[in-house]
Amino acid sequence: MVNSVKKDAKGVTVTFKDKDGKSQTLQAEKLLLAVGRKPMTDNCGLEKSKAQVERGAVHVGPYMETAEKGLYAIGDIVFGLPLLAHAAMMEGISAVTHIAGKQGPAIVKERIPNATYCEPQIGSIGLTEKQARDAGYAVKTGKFPFVGNSKATILGNHGGFIKVVSEEKYGEVLAFTS
Repeated sequence: MVNSVKKDAKGVTVTFKDKDGKSQTLQAEKLLLAVGRKPMTDNCGLEKSKAQVERGAVHVGPYMETAEKGLYAIGDIVFGLPLLAHAAMMEGISAVTHIAGKQGPAIVKERIPNATYCEPQIGSIGLTEKQARDAGYAVKTGKFPFVGNSKATILGNHGGFIKVVSEEKYGEVLAFTS
């Protein structure tokens, strides 16, 4: 929990309490504040269902069905999936196809492209290197700097890289990050 932020000639000083309630101080050149979003599911009737709700977000299975048979959730109210329009669209397709009794796509979190809209932009898909190792993969990584990328040259911005995480023995690609 942040207690105070003070700006000075060197940048900012942030005073906060850590998870144990102990007061800490950090100094930095800049401060990024991200407050996030909260699902608006209060008083919508979920409490009368078998749906499992955590911090306002609804738990779903691979076809977006909640623990209440026939009750589906998609988009920004779904627990554990990225809050991105392209993800919500695919979640909707999965749910509707399942409702219609057809074989449709299951939603697999690791297969959803993620984006951080900043400069430079950050995109990723798949497991992080740590997640891959924790899952028991023998991991091999490779990095390609943007200095060799034509678009980066055209834009005059060579900062950044593309990182590939793969399984060592067969070369199965587990993730891309840029």
